[in-house]
Amino acid sequence: MSKLLLVPLDDLVVFPAMDVTLTVDTGGEDRVLLVPRHDSEYAKVGTVAEVGDRIRLPGGGRAVSVTGLHRGVIGAAETDAAGKLRVEVDERPDEIPAPSKTRELEREYRAVVEEILDLRGDDGRVSAFVRAIAEPGALADTSGYAPDLTFEQKVELLQTVDVIERLELALRLQRERLAELQVRKRIRDDVEDDAQRQQREWVLRKQMESIRKELGDDDASVVDEYRTKVEEAGMPDAVREQAERELGRLERIGESSGESSMIRTYLDWLLGVRAGLDVLADLLAQLQLGEPLALDLDGELDALGDVERLEHLDLLLEGDVGRIADRVGQRAGLDDRALGSQWTALRSRATLLPTFRK
Repeated sequence: MSKLLLVPLDDLVVFPAMDVTLTVDTGGEDRVLLVPRHDSEYAKVGTVAEVGDRIRLPGGGRAVSVTGLHRGVIGAAETDAAGKLRVEVDERPDEIPAPSKTRELEREYRAVVEEILDLRGDDGRVSAFVRAIAEPGALADTSGYAPDLTFEQKVELLQTVDVIERLELALRLQRERLAELQVRKRIRDDVEDDAQRQQREWVLRKQMESIRKELGDDDASVVDEYRTKVEEAGMPDAVREQAERELGRLERIGESSGESSMIRTYLDWLLGVRAGLDVLADLLAQLQLGEPLALDLDGELDALGDVERLEHLDLLLEGDVGRIADRVGQRAGLDDRALGSQWTALRSRATLLPTFRK
């Protein structure tokens, strides 16, 4: 047991073999114990350090350079005559285990660290530094240099005195860092790829627009025409949102894309569904008011979705308005899921209408 001056380090961990300059008062001591501290709570293990040069800072401050030697387990403490805290220290230099017990851990640790340094863009100097370390305990302590490790993780590493356990802990911490860095890289690459793709598509669209304008064929007029039709159709919200999404796709891919014809067919179908619903509403309104039913078999019934006109006429003459509403809805592509409450209410009205007979 040795008795050393305790030097608290707030939210800072100094490991063995580290050379640091600290703005602390070491008095005339040759060796001190550097102990991490957080919110007045001290770590159980500190670093026995050798005091080097004492430096006078601009403005009258003082600093000292110290070199970490090995770990020290803190024992009993007492205050000396000068009011400084001294503690009994059980000094624990690393005991080198048999190479057979650490060889695989060392190899894996170096491989993980190499991957981390590669992701961080190391110029080779840090990699060379890690490769030059031969002792397993000192190799594990290199994790203390990692900026991504938290204060608590570094304290846990410092308090792990057993070399094999320390190397296993350091390897686990470095694996976690590597996994996080790999996820960040994937996200960054995905974002960059997506941004580059969108930029390429934008440039190509602009080039195609310029070519079409030169040829007198402007896709913008086609999209604007469909947009006007959708706005004037009075579609239910769900249908209108779907139509607007398809319009956006058509605008992005342009008329020259093979997919554009499919999108235009779908938009035409949505607009036709809306027209069929309007015609059915007009027919039901006429029935409800007791007015003569003005049927233009070559006009209105065609708008219902290319229905079988004679069959519909038979249904009208029989007065089964509910069946008329269902048949028209089926042929025009109308259903509860697509048109929501409008179609449901319209179908309910149809079943309540008085029987119509010619």
